[in-house]
Amino acid sequence: MTGMNEPTIGQWLLLLGGVALAIAAIWGGGAAINRAAARRRADAEWRQANEIAFIVEESNLTPLGVVWLMVFVVWTLISFAGGAAATTVFQQIAAGVSWIGALLVFGFTFMTCRRRTYTVYRSGN
Repeated sequence: MTGMNEPTIGQWLLLLGGVALAIAAIWGGGAAINRAAARRRADAEWRQANEIAFIVEESNLTPLGVVWLMVFVVWTLISFAGGAAATTVFQQIAAGVSWIGALLVFGFTFMTCRRRTYTVYRSGN
Protein backbone atom coordinates (compact mmCIF):
# COMPACT_ATOMS: atom_id res chain seq x y z
CA MET A 1 0.00 0.00 0.00
CA THR A 2 1.32 3.43 -0.90
CA GLY A 3 1.77 6.07 1.78
CA MET A 4 0.49 9.58 1.72
CA ASN A 5 3.89 11.08 0.84
CA GLU A 6 4.77 8.86 -2.11
CA PRO A 7 3.91 10.32 -5.54
CA THR A 8 1.71 8.26 -7.78
CA ILE A 9 2.29 7.48 -11.46
CA GLY A 10 -0.27 10.14 -12.41
CA GLN A 11 1.55 12.77 -10.41
CA TRP A 12 4.86 11.85 -12.07
CA LEU A 13 3.25 12.05 -15.51
CA LEU A 14 1.71 15.40 -14.64
CA LEU A 15 5.12 16.71 -13.54
CA LEU A 16 6.75 15.32 -16.69
CA GLY A 17 4.05 16.95 -18.87
CA GLY A 18 4.54 20.31 -17.11
CA VAL A 19 8.31 20.16 -17.65
CA ALA A 20 7.84 19.22 -21.31
CA LEU A 21 5.36 22.07 -21.76
CA ALA A 22 7.77 24.56 -20.16
CA ILE A 23 10.64 23.39 -22.40
CA ALA A 24 8.44 23.62 -25.50
CA ALA A 25 7.26 27.13 -24.57
CA ILE A 26 10.82 28.36 -23.98
CA TRP A 27 12.12 26.78 -27.17
CA GLY A 28 9.19 28.01 -29.27
CA GLY A 29 9.41 31.50 -27.80
CA GLY A 30 13.11 31.69 -28.54
CA ALA A 31 12.54 30.55 -32.12
CA ALA A 32 9.80 33.17 -32.59
CA ILE A 33 12.04 35.92 -31.22
CA ASN A 34 14.88 34.86 -33.56
CA ARG A 35 12.52 34.85 -36.58
CA ALA A 36 11.21 38.32 -35.69
CA ALA A 37 14.74 39.69 -35.28
CA ALA A 38 15.80 38.23 -38.65
CA ARG A 39 12.73 39.74 -40.30
CA ARG A 40 13.49 43.16 -38.77
CA ARG A 41 17.11 42.96 -39.98
CA ALA A 42 16.00 42.02 -43.50
CA ASP A 43 13.46 44.87 -43.55
CA ALA A 44 16.06 47.37 -42.33
CA GLU A 45 18.56 46.24 -44.98
CA TRP A 46 15.92 46.50 -47.73
CA ARG A 47 14.82 49.93 -46.49
CA GLN A 48 18.40 51.17 -46.34
CA ALA A 49 19.05 50.06 -49.91
CA ASN A 50 15.75 51.41 -51.32
CA GLU A 51 14.96 54.47 -49.19
CA ILE A 52 15.20 57.83 -50.94
CA ALA A 53 13.54 60.04 -48.32
CA PHE A 54 11.76 59.99 -45.00
CA ILE A 55 8.79 61.99 -43.80
CA VAL A 56 8.42 63.67 -40.41
CA GLU A 57 4.90 64.53 -39.26
CA GLU A 58 4.16 67.26 -36.74
CA SER A 59 0.69 67.62 -35.25
CA ASN A 60 -0.16 70.82 -33.39
CA LEU A 61 -3.39 72.31 -32.09
CA THR A 62 -4.87 75.29 -33.86
CA PRO A 63 -5.88 78.29 -31.70
CA LEU A 64 -9.51 77.12 -31.91
CA GLY A 65 -8.37 73.66 -30.77
CA VAL A 66 -6.75 75.19 -27.67
CA VAL A 67 -10.01 77.02 -26.86
CA TRP A 68 -12.05 73.82 -27.29
CA LEU A 69 -9.59 71.93 -25.10
CA MET A 70 -9.98 74.50 -22.31
CA VAL A 71 -13.81 74.41 -22.63
CA PHE A 72 -13.71 70.61 -22.48
CA VAL A 73 -11.57 70.63 -19.32
CA VAL A 74 -13.85 73.18 -17.63
CA TRP A 75 -16.99 71.25 -18.65
CA THR A 76 -15.46 68.02 -17.34
CA LEU A 77 -14.68 69.64 -13.97
CA ILE A 78 -18.20 71.06 -13.73
CA SER A 79 -19.72 67.68 -14.60
CA PHE A 80 -17.54 65.95 -12.02
CA ALA A 81 -18.44 68.50 -9.35
CA GLY A 82 -22.13 68.13 -10.24
CA GLY A 83 -21.88 64.37 -9.93
CA ALA A 84 -20.01 64.58 -6.63
CA ALA A 85 -22.51 67.06 -5.16
CA ALA A 86 -25.56 65.16 -6.43
CA THR A 87 -28.01 64.02 -3.81
CA THR A 88 -30.01 61.62 -5.98
CA VAL A 89 -29.15 58.94 -8.48
CA PHE A 90 -30.89 60.91 -11.24
CA GLN A 91 -28.64 63.91 -10.66
CA GLN A 92 -25.60 61.62 -10.88
CA ILE A 93 -26.93 60.17 -14.13
CA ALA A 94 -27.50 63.68 -15.49
CA ALA A 95 -23.91 64.65 -14.61
CA GLY A 96 -22.61 61.50 -16.32
CA VAL A 97 -24.69 62.15 -19.44
CA SER A 98 -23.44 65.74 -19.46
CA TRP A 99 -19.85 64.53 -19.32
CA ILE A 100 -20.43 62.00 -22.11
CA GLY A 101 -22.02 64.74 -24.23
CA ALA A 102 -19.02 67.00 -23.61
CA LEU A 103 -16.67 64.20 -24.52
CA LEU A 104 -18.47 63.60 -27.81
CA VAL A 105 -18.97 67.24 -28.82
CA PHE A 106 -15.67 68.70 -27.68
CA GLY A 107 -13.67 65.53 -28.29
CA PHE A 108 -14.59 65.37 -31.98
CA THR A 109 -14.01 69.09 -32.36
CA PHE A 110 -10.70 68.81 -30.55
CA MET A 111 -9.64 66.01 -32.91
CA THR A 112 -10.49 68.03 -36.01
CA CYS A 113 -8.80 71.24 -34.77
CA ARG A 114 -5.31 69.93 -35.35
CA ARG A 115 -2.82 71.13 -37.92
CA ARG A 116 -0.59 68.49 -39.43
CA THR A 117 2.67 69.47 -41.07
CA TYR A 118 4.71 67.01 -43.11
CA THR A 119 8.39 67.58 -43.81
CA VAL A 120 10.22 65.42 -46.33
CA TYR A 121 13.98 64.92 -45.87
CA ARG A 122 16.27 63.34 -48.43
CA SER A 123 17.93 60.18 -47.20
CA GLY A 124 21.69 59.98 -46.71
CA ASN A 125 22.23 57.43 -49.51
